[in-house]
Amino acid sequence: MRGILLDDTGDLKVSGGTLAVGDTDAQVAELVLEAFPGEYKERPTLGCAVRLMICGTPDPYFAGRAKSMLESCGVSVKKLVTDREGIILEIND
Repeated sequence: MRGILLDDTGDLKVSGGTLAVGDTDAQVAELVLEAFPGEYKERPTLGCAVRLMICGTPDPYFAGRAKSMLESCGVSVKKLVTDREGIILEIND
């Protein structure tokens, strides 16, 4: 999916005096995984709240819920696995 890109701080990316446009699949995946439910008012159930799992109890249903949320946003997920080390996410091209 193509769209407006954000920089590392979350601000709009400007390139050559105009907004930068490019592939946003990885950007959307990052935003959905970090968001808390209710953060996006137009879709109140969207958000995986991955920060709650840091040094906490892992959610056994996280991978399935995250994959369905990402696919509802148009991100085609090839592989999503969680373990004690982190999250492995592969997106289809």
